[in-house]
Amino acid sequence: MSRKKIYSMILFAAFILVVVGLLFNVKPIAITLGVMGAMMEEWPIWVASVLCAFIFSQYKYYWPIMVICGFCASIIYQIYFFTPLVHAGFYTISVRALLFLCIVFVIDCLRLVFKR
Repeated sequence: MSRKKIYSMILFAAFILVVVGLLFNVKPIAITLGVMGAMMEEWPIWVASVLCAFIFSQYKYYWPIMVICGFCASIIYQIYFFTPLVHAGFYTISVRALLFLCIVFVIDCLRLVFKR
């Protein structure tokens, strides 16, 4: 199966999950989407995700590296811009890392679409 098909299936599954979560008012999905929407304004996460997506694009283990980079960027962002790590919950760090991965996924999808 090609990467385009895999990425489109993942994108379709995520879209269905979001729509079902919002239509049936599944609280964990709705709350997580709200928190991610509020975190979309954090420019350092965008910069880190774009840089990591392009720097590590030729590595064999791309997605495991992106997961590690996402959690590292989230922890560094939390320590540098907000309260110390002790006051940050695992949920906040995980949602910010998920946002990081979503941005990287969209960048990778765009790279596949516009590839020759």
